[in-house]
Amino acid sequence: MLQGSNIFYSQHFSFRSVILIASLFILFGCNSSLFDTRISEGTITYSVSYPDLDPDGLLANLLPNTMTLKFKDNSFCSELSAGMGMFKTSFIAKSKDHMLINTLKLANKKIATIMDQKFVDQTNEGFVMTKYDETGETKDILGYKTKKAVVHFNDTDLPQVDVFYTNDIKFEDPNWSLPFATIPGFLLEYEMQRMGIRMKFTATEIIEEDIDDSLFELPDEYELVPYEDIKKEIDSLFETFES
Repeated sequence: MLQGSNIFYSQHFSFRSVILIASLFILFGCNSSLFDTRISEGTITYSVSYPDLDPDGLLANLLPNTMTLKFKDNSFCSELSAGMGMFKTSFIAKSKDHMLINTLKLANKKIATIMDQKFVDQTNEGFVMTKYDETGETKDILGYKTKKAVVHFNDTDLPQVDVFYTNDIKFEDPNWSLPFATIPGFLLEYEMQRMGIRMKFTATEIIEEDIDDSLFELPDEYELVPYEDIKKEIDSLFETFES
């Protein structure tokens, strides 16, 4: 009798185990995000260099040499500053609705503009990726595995550039506001052109930390203006540096 009870208990236990394992598979297997250990919130610091400028020239020394990018919930805010904070510009990009906020601070003047996808594409005109080639090469950047791609632009006078991107940062559609919209990962090393100046960005630090939601909203003290007003201010600033 005891032997029969042991057999029954063993079979019953095995049956319950199978049901439990199957239930866990259904519960968690259908929600792979529960097992996604990728960083989804934090701060990335990039060094910024200017390949086409004389490194000893006045303009190169006055332009920002670092960029800070904070990200959370598929939104990011990148910020560049120079002149001990007298010049500061930021880009707040939200993948959910494809809206981009560009702010500019010049001394006590604070202005901003809001752009939709169509307008962002217009500002990138002339520096738009037509295609990219996967090379199969990889490179470790700050402990993150990155893939190398070679990017070609619609302006054939522009040289092709190498970019390195990672899939180890959890962020949907991270490049929609950049000229590299279809690159399928978060960029940790790349080049792009803004206001006629070529800039190279290389990640130098990645920190996983909590980011305040308010960072992705336009501060109250900024006055909304057309994009042309911001471009005019920056062009005037560059002309002052170059004169």
